[in-house]
Amino acid sequence: MKTKILLLTITLLLVLSSSAISRDAYNFELKDLDGNTVKLSDFAGKVVLLDFWATWCKPCRAAIPFLRDLHEQYGDKDFVLIGVNCDQRKTEKQIKDFMRQYEIEYLNVLTNSKMMQKYGIYAMPTTVLISPEQKEVKRYVGIRAQTEIELERAINNLLNIGGTPVDLCMGFIKLIGESADPEIADNARRELYKALGEANKNFNINFSVPGGDEKLECAYEISGILSVDGSNGRLTIEVIDNETGLDIESASSFGNLNKMEEISGKVASQIAQAIISR
Repeated sequence: MKTKILLLTITLLLVLSSSAISRDAYNFELKDLDGNTVKLSDFAGKVVLLDFWATWCKPCRAAIPFLRDLHEQYGDKDFVLIGVNCDQRKTEKQIKDFMRQYEIEYLNVLTNSKMMQKYGIYAMPTTVLISPEQKEVKRYVGIRAQTEIELERAINNLLNIGGTPVDLCMGFIKLIGESADPEIADNARRELYKALGEANKNFNINFSVPGGDEKLECAYEISGILSVDGSNGRLTIEVIDNETGLDIESASSFGNLNKMEEISGKVASQIAQAIISR
């Protein structure tokens, strides 16, 4: 069984991946290497990064210097790095010896099958980023140079530090669909505004009004279309760089109109990632 898991891990690590998510993080209760109980809820109000690793995992070892740097860089802020050790055939002493050898000083806990199941861990290293509200917001399978950049940026955004304010102008959302209530488009606009603010605290978002007397200076223009079909709708948003006049991103999400918060949240995540990566 262990051989199958190892082979699966090696195969999956050939394709490094990341994903944006937003769901309640599992409130684990595990033991650290000194026998103390550690709960996720102990760190409510802080940004938490879980790193699932094992001593036999070469990519995990390669990621340790980067994780040490994160611990040192953000250790005095509302940030906690927790290593989740997934070794099955190592004693606690062997794991401690390994940590001393690699100068791992951040908190580590010992996993169990429930923890692996709840977090859906199928390859290592896997890192899971958790917001101060204890929501899973990002996960990465494997770590490479681009992953390090994205992860550090995501931590900065959650801590609301190190970022430069970005001015956004949000235009109207055009409604398409027979007998569609105009209020639906207004609701989509409000939810998108809220979701963008939550996606990046450095966004300054203004509502632009076509033909208005006041000219707003914005780095990016946001506009879109909401296509309604019965109780469902597809929200498509375009982002234009005002400096170049180029369309830098087009994001779309489909769902039930009663779940506009969820639809807008998915679109906002794509838009925010496109803007902050420029």
